[in-house]
Amino acid sequence: MLMPLLPLLRFVDRARVRVEGGCGGDGCVSFQNFGNGRKIPNGGNGGQGGDVFLVADKATFDLSLAKRHFKAENGGNGGSSQMAGKGGRPVVIKVPLGTVVKRVVLRHNYFGDYDRDYVDERDLDTHLAATCVARGGRGGIGNDVEASGRRGRSLRVHKSP
Repeated sequence: MLMPLLPLLRFVDRARVRVEGGCGGDGCVSFQNFGNGRKIPNGGNGGQGGDVFLVADKATFDLSLAKRHFKAENGGNGGSSQMAGKGGRPVVIKVPLGTVVKRVVLRHNYFGDYDRDYVDERDLDTHLAATCVARGGRGGIGNDVEASGRRGRSLRVHKSP
């Protein structure tokens, strides 16, 4: 007796994914030292974090994604000699045509718990229609921006916001 063959692929109509943009890199605090005791700030800015995009593709037929959590690359830290950090690489998720993107909004209720509300963001109904679902963070500021008028007196560290 032969067992009926089970279908190896299932059509997935709904998917809940978690997306996260990359963090921005930190700015650098660095000083160029001259021989006569004079120093000027020359720290570079941090790079911007990567974004997460959803792109409609006519070659994709269902929402069976390999993973459910997508995180973009973080930005690089700034360096000395006014070197800016590297920007984070974005993540592109291919979805089928006609995909409706919804955002989950958590609202505080009277019972001390949270209620979920779904807000329509975008309808991806044409080929290569794209929407950004998570933005990357800004890079931190290096101390090179304080080079004029401060004469190298600033020592505070600039973190990415």
